[in-house]
Amino acid sequence: MANGERGVKEKKKDPREEAREILEKAIKEAKEIIEFMKDDAERKAYASVANKLISRIVMDLGKLEKELRERYIRAKYQVIDKIRSMVSEKVRMVIEGKHPTIRYDEALLRYILEATKKIGEEEIYIILNERDRETVSKRLSMIEKTIEEKLKRKVKIIILNEKGDFMGGIIARNKDGTKIFHCTVEGRVEEVMRRLLATLNKRFFKKYIMGWS
Repeated sequence: MANGERGVKEKKKDPREEAREILEKAIKEAKEIIEFMKDDAERKAYASVANKLISRIVMDLGKLEKELRERYIRAKYQVIDKIRSMVSEKVRMVIEGKHPTIRYDEALLRYILEATKKIGEEEIYIILNERDRETVSKRLSMIEKTIEEKLKRKVKIIILNEKGDFMGGIIARNKDGTKIFHCTVEGRVEEVMRRLLATLNKRFFKKYIMGWS
């Protein structure tokens, strides 16, 4: 070459070799992308299965919770029915004079005394069932005298012809019916039941239902 120096020339690649390299690189990248997509698909598949499993577990837990709640409610009302039955049986024994410690005639006197206090008038009109009407009629003078002694005032008890459709106790009112006092056995039973249920709900039932509120 001129001046004794030959310029350094870059060796050119064979176009076929270059094309092969580009193709191999593209194939490699494609394989990596496919592999990544495969892994991602598996992850999605596993996630889908996991989500379905979680949903099933949640659904099963919901069914179990519902079943437990229903069992609880059934058990609660069984307890209530049992208590009501026991209270009603004791009341029946009292009314029939079979209770060892409670006398129904004395309870009836207390009901009339309580009604007289509440109404606060001289004349008290009372409704009784057929059985109690006979009992009170026979002892009316003694009942009036006992109440007068306790209240320190004159009292007149008038038994109405209307017959009470209740187990026992009285319904009392003043002469013009503006003051009415209900003191039936059924009403007392319901009052006892309300108190018992309030205690049970506070001490027992509420404890087990709190988690489901």
